[in-house]
Amino acid sequence: TQADVEKVLGAKFTSRSPEPGALFYEEVGGPREVHVYLWWAGGKNVEGMKPSFIANGETIDDVTGIGAAAMYRPQYSEVTVEIAAKETGDAQWLSISVHNVDKPADTKRLAIELAKRAAPRL
Repeated sequence: TQADVEKVLGAKFTSRSPEPGALFYEEVGGPREVHVYLWWAGGKNVEGMKPSFIANGETIDDVTGIGAAAMYRPQYSEVTVEIAAKETGDAQWLSISVHNVDKPADTKRLAIELAKRAAPRL
């Protein structure tokens, strides 16, 4: 939620939805942005996707304790969480990326903290 983004990043943000399943939060008077995407997994899973990302030269960091599985992709400043299938029969993917933060370690920490807040709500 916008309240979560503001609490975790410690600033005021506006929000907009540029397309279904996407929310963008933009810092008021500042450069930081948070992009949140939610979509159906279509039978794919985090563990199955990692090898193709690695084969394409990406670094993948495992993230534990969120959803069914999660990974952090530093090249995109993005954490992707697999939310286990429920009555729908298909898993969901939650992606949160944080932009324009000075330190890569802070970018990762903020994205993961936001994912930890969002994933249990799905």
